[in-house]
Formats: sequence, C-alpha cells, structure tokens
Amino acid sequence: LPDFLDKLNVPDKHLVGGSIGPGAYGSMWRNIEDIRILTNEELAAGRARVYQAKGFECEGALVDGRQVWSRHIDQVQNVVELLRTNPDSRRIIVAAFDNRMVDFCQLPPCHSFWQVWSRELELQERVDWFEKHDPTIAEFALAGDRTISHEYLDDYGVPKRALTLGMYQRSCDFPVGGPFNINQYGLLAHMLAHITGHIAEELVWIGADVHIYNNQFDLVEEQLSREPMRDVVVTVNLNHQVKEIDSFKFEDIKIVGYDKHHPRIDYPVAV
Repeated sequence: LPDFLDKLNVPDKHLVGGSIGPGAYGSMWRNIEDIRILTNEELAAGRARVYQAKGFECEGALVDGRQVWSRHIDQVQNVVELLRTNPDSRRIIVAAFDNRMVDFCQLPPCHSFWQVWSRELELQERVDWFEKHDPTIAEFALAGDRTISHEYLDDYGVPKRALTLGMYQRSCDFPVGGPFNINQYGLLAHMLAHITGHIAEELVWIGADVHIYNNQFDLVEEQLSREPMRDVVVTVNLNHQVKEIDSFKFEDIKIVGYDKHHPRIDYPVAV
C-alpha cells in the first residue's frame, strides 16, 4: 500500500492544527491585546478617563498603586467601520508586522501591511455598473423619460463608491506565494467592497524582497514558456445576503470562469 500511495503522490505527512503564534496574521489582524500601565501621576491627573474613552478597561491595580488597563484591537473590523463611516480617511490600514511580536510567531508575516482607499463614483460609472451587473433590472430602471440621478440609483442598491486595496509584501517566494497572496487580497477587496457599498476597483501589489529559489528555476522556465490565456474572464460572485465580514462562509463565494488553465506546476515550498 505505501508504494501504491507513493505512485499517486499522496503525502505521508500532514500539518497539525494550532496557533502559529500571537505575532502572526490572525492575532495581529483581529485580536491585538493592547496593555498599558498607568502611573500614579497619570491617575491623579485623570488620565484614566482618556483611556476609558478609547475602549480600555481597568484590569486591576499593582501593589504600588499603578493600574493595568487593556483593550483588544480588531484591525479588520476597524477597516469595515471606516469604509462605512469615513471612507475618505487616509488611515484605513492593517499592519501585521510588529517588531515587538515577530519572535513570538513561527514565521514573521510576509504580507505585512495593507491599506484601502475609497473614491466616489461618477454618475455614468454607476450606470455602467448597473447595466453590467443587473442588466434585466437596469433595462427597466433606465428606460423611458426617467431622470437618472444618484438618488435614483440609490433606490436600486447601486454602489456609490469604489475601493482600491494596496498590499506591501516584505518577502515573497514568487512562484509559490506570489500568485496565492495576490489572489487572496483580490478576494479580500471584493469581500470588503461587498459589505460596505463599494465596487472593488483595483489591487496594488508591492513586493520588496521577491525571490526564486534554486530548485524552482527549471519550473519557472516552464511557466514562462506558456502562452498567456488572455481570453479568460474570471469574476467573483458573492452571496448578496451576507452583510458582515464574519458572516462569510465558503459556499458564499463563487469564482466563475476559471475553468480554462494550464496544467498545474508542483513547485517545492521553502520552509
């Protein structure tokens, strides 16, 4: 049986589930534990009220009278709220790389920083989107002598704004990690746009230390020899009933049109 499984390239090892550390993506994106110690002087000056207003709670006092205050920061939810309430902000940012925490995780975050920009759509851009995405309804809604305005399109749920997501990747095993990370953040842009009344307009990827390993050279040459499939059109369809980022399930996401592609290349992964 082992010889038969080897012929089928069935792996003989598997990853064991568990945390990869408090300095990795999950905890940094969704659950930063922010702990501050307020001195006696700060407490006497009423600084506790300032911390309380910023979401901190008092966890207790030390023997010398100082107090420990803490809060949890969900950077992704903060992005969602800013896109909904202050989309012109230049601070719609998620940072995964924290120098205080990188030695507490199995691998320091490679895609270490991303930012979202939002802009208002012009009237014709909204009409074009309507005609493309809901052609049957749009044909009825835009026909006749109706005055087409932003307010009119609002009634049909046409997005008002477009977003661009930019990601900075400090280190990238380009043949393996590059395609996955680029597609990953493209999907994230669509998900954020979907729940905040935006159109996902553009993905900007910045690679810093981008590399190809010695044992990948021949496979990269093979990939470069292939003709690009320029006629393939791939779209992302999301469940219209999903309204929050944490409500998405696997079945709510449909990738349509990705049926034509070259054979898979089994690149080795450097760990």
